[in-house]
Amino acid sequence: MRVRRAAKPVSRGSGTASLRGRFGAVLRRLGRTRAAHRRAIFLSLVALLAFGFAFNSVSHNGACSVLVDGEVVAVVDNRAVFEQELEEMLRALEDELGQPVRLGGEISYRRAPSGSTPTAAAAAPEALRDRLPIVGVGYFVQVGGQNVVACRDEAGAREAVAVVMERYQERLTEKSGVEILNCSFKEEVAYVQGDASLAFLREPEDAADVLERGTDKTVTHTVVKGDTLWGIARSSNMSVTDLRKANPAVKGDLLHIGDQLSLVVPDPYLTLLSEERYVYRQAIGFQTQVRSDPERWPWERVVTQAGRNGQKEITVDIRRENGEEVSRRLVSEVLLSDPVVQVVVQGTKVIPDRGTGRLVWPVVGRITSPFGRRYNSIHTGIDIAAPVGTPVLAADSGTVTKSQSSLGGYGQVIFIDHGGGSLVTVYAHLSKRLVGVGAVVEKGQEIGKVGSTGRSTGPHLHFETRINGTPVDPIQFYPSGS
Repeated sequence: MRVRRAAKPVSRGSGTASLRGRFGAVLRRLGRTRAAHRRAIFLSLVALLAFGFAFNSVSHNGACSVLVDGEVVAVVDNRAVFEQELEEMLRALEDELGQPVRLGGEISYRRAPSGSTPTAAAAAPEALRDRLPIVGVGYFVQVGGQNVVACRDEAGAREAVAVVMERYQERLTEKSGVEILNCSFKEEVAYVQGDASLAFLREPEDAADVLERGTDKTVTHTVVKGDTLWGIARSSNMSVTDLRKANPAVKGDLLHIGDQLSLVVPDPYLTLLSEERYVYRQAIGFQTQVRSDPERWPWERVVTQAGRNGQKEITVDIRRENGEEVSRRLVSEVLLSDPVVQVVVQGTKVIPDRGTGRLVWPVVGRITSPFGRRYNSIHTGIDIAAPVGTPVLAADSGTVTKSQSSLGGYGQVIFIDHGGGSLVTVYAHLSKRLVGVGAVVEKGQEIGKVGSTGRSTGPHLHFETRINGTPVDPIQFYPSGS
């Protein structure tokens, strides 16, 4: 017979404790696992940071790139030496300037690129002096509330403005007779202390140049009659080359009235206002009195009393703005001497009528340009082409009233009066003249040689016929076929 054992009574309290124990053990194991994970992650981050630091850090004794506000300005062979020399340079600058200086921008370092050739760190700061943001105390010339240019001290800033004034007054007094009554600046000028980059601090003369030059301003010039590129450039203080650059549409030297040209001209920061008293002498032109003399020939003109200009002294007050005259006021006008009248005796003797009225051909050749309209002008005669040296004949008998070596576009020329001025013939572009003024010539007589003097495109005779001073077509004097 099997004996069944009675079951042990189970205490409720002891069972709960057992469950809690088992649950606590599980939590402890889970905690240990999470801590291990946290330690692993932490160690990994430390390793990554250490790697990154090792990758990006710059050894104080190694080559590195020097950056100013994020821009690489140099690669040096030793950072520590560079920093030490930089400090030395800043101290030397303070001693030189007598004032504290500092770096006005951020300097950082980066590992030098592989394959780069570093410069000696000891010499780098001085070589980079103009590129480093070194800031000291400067004095700005302030024009109309705007800081324009800085000098090392207030005395230098004031000197710069004084130089601008002196230069302006010197230009005004280059002309004799000028007395400067007053001179001032249109804008308000002040001197303000402030931080300034050493690279931009100017000596007084250089600062004066900046104040005078100012900025560039573009103005427009409208072309008028008589304008040339050279003249426009000169009046605008430009070179022709710069004028062409500003106006690429202009081809060659051809300008058209009404064209608009761009002029890039200086726009000074300072505007100088001046008033001057100008004393000068002005000539008073003399008059000419002509007296007729019937005993002299028309080509005889004699000055019996030379004319002389008079003179007066004029005083004016002139107002200018940057040298340009804006107004003028007459102060006084004093007569110094009266002009002297010039007396001229003009011959009026009537030239005898020696012409026959029938003309002979003046030269053997062919007509290349007839009388009348030619291009945009009137051709006052006919052109007869012939070789240089071909004889030129008097078209009719008469008296030579003019024989000149040069008369405008005519070149060498002869005028023959065939009777009382009613008919005159003209022979132009000659290479040689064989008769002088007053000579009496016969019809068909050789008076000169064909040439190409004056305004001429080739050897020919320009032949004119004038009736009572008015040019007429010479062909009408030659019957058809003659």
